[in-house]
Amino acid sequence: MTPKEKAQELIAKFNNELIADTYVIYQNVDESKRCALIAVDEVLFSLNAITDKYVELGMRTFWQEVRQEIQNL
Repeated sequence: MTPKEKAQELIAKFNNELIADTYVIYQNVDESKRCALIAVDEVLFSLNAITDKYVELGMRTFWQEVRQEIQNL
């Protein structure tokens, strides 16, 4: 999955929910983007708290790119 695809997936998850084969929209896209950014920031915070020997640099870079893609959408 590319960072852009992950960004779109996160925004969609915060924007709607599948209930009985029907999507229910909860908020507008800007609010969903804000929530997705908060989630990504939490992932990045957790990765930064882990000693580098346990976290691949690629993982941190991926999530930073996801954050940038959310901002660009």
